[in-house]
Amino acid sequence: MNPKIITIAVAAIVAGGPALIRAEDNSDRFYVHADSGAVFVQDLTLRASVPGSPSTSASFAMHFQPGARGDIAIGYNLTDSLAVEIETGALWNRIDTVNSIDLFQVPLLENLVYRVHLKNGWTPYFGAGAGADFGILSGIESISHGDVIQTSSSDDVTFGYQAQAGIAYAISPNADVDFSYKFFGSFEHNWDFPGVKFDSDKIYTHALLLSFRWKF
Repeated sequence: MNPKIITIAVAAIVAGGPALIRAEDNSDRFYVHADSGAVFVQDLTLRASVPGSPSTSASFAMHFQPGARGDIAIGYNLTDSLAVEIETGALWNRIDTVNSIDLFQVPLLENLVYRVHLKNGWTPYFGAGAGADFGILSGIESISHGDVIQTSSSDDVTFGYQAQAGIAYAISPNADVDFSYKFFGSFEHNWDFPGVKFDSDKIYTHALLLSFRWKF
């Protein structure tokens, strides 16, 4: 091969290498995704027991009012279609039969998201994730110091998992808005209060959300 051609090729690579790296660095690999909307908890059974007294227990069928959910995720596009995310957020629902008791859930999940890019800016997507669910049961009343009623809360962490689907619309080269559905499930929770312990079934929630994604 002609030495001049080799010299020109090497010079081009050396000169163009930084530009290629900058182009790769500016390829909108990272993004932030935030959503909010309504969340619905399926009915479940809550079991109450007195520590040290196995014979003292009761079960309650719990129905929940519609609540609210908000999430934020940091994502990285592995390819044009496949991305990984770290997501957290908060879910809130109130027990319908007992207005003073609230269920809070804080998921911490790693998600895998697949997007199908269509024409005219529309992008359906599907995803699944797994991680932890920090569950908080708040508003349980107990008698303390004789006749003083106190309200307390208890928290517990267990395994959580999620499936999601949605459709996004590009409002700019770096921004999307979308509508999505999320199913979130967790294993059983155990909450300890003064003088009583509560155990739950597995918890299943359904959320309808409006979202915004910014690529950078």
